[in-house]
Amino acid sequence: MAARFGLTAEEREQLLPSGKQHVLHNRIHWAKFYMSKAGLLASPARGRFVATEAGLSLLTSGPDRIDVKLLLKHPEFRKFYKGNGSDDSAGETPSDVATEATPEEQIESAYQAVLNGQTFWTG
Repeated sequence: MAARFGLTAEEREQLLPSGKQHVLHNRIHWAKFYMSKAGLLASPARGRFVATEAGLSLLTSGPDRIDVKLLLKHPEFRKFYKGNGSDDSAGETPSDVATEATPEEQIESAYQAVLNGQTFWTG
């Protein structure tokens, strides 16, 4: 995938702030996980992923990008992402959808902010 997207050696070797995993591997993992939750990918065997009928249909439509906002249009993903089973309008997105950071990166960023004395909310 790195070659397909023209990533440089530096981009391929970039580590998460934790220093324990490459950003590329982390992003691939989250993409597969989220797309599986949306019903766009299936895993017939360990380490194998295939596009489902819904996934192929999405690819045929030629989206500019596949991101959380797009995935929220799929009821399975919306139920997973919102965590409460509600079926809100596909057009509504949570305020944190705009972020490009993975959940692990968001946690690391919040942790660093706490260490630096930043305040997130007031009671």
